[in-house]
This record gives sequence, C-alpha cells and structure tokens, in this order.
Amino acid sequence: MKNFERITIDPAQMGGVPCIRHIRIPAATVLRLLAGGLSDRKVLAE
Repeated sequence: MKNFERITIDPAQMGGVPCIRHIRIPAATVLRLLAGGLSDRKVLAE
C-alpha cells in the first residue's frame, strides 16, 4: 500500500476513517465532491 502523507488514519478519531491531515474531514468526502464535479476551490470553500 502506498503511503500518502496528507491522509491519516487514527483509531481515536472518526472511528479510524481515513481523514485529511489529522482533521475530521474524511478523505472519501473530498473524493466524492471532486467526483461530483466540484472544482478544487469549491471543495475548499465547502
């Protein structure tokens, strides 16, 4: 498995769901927004 520095997994945070850099934004949420057609800027604004 490749190691991504910006995606962290902490069992004590969000039940171990992969999140963006120790904050409570699941990586899957960001990917879902991008796949849905939102631009990078709109994802950051959300």
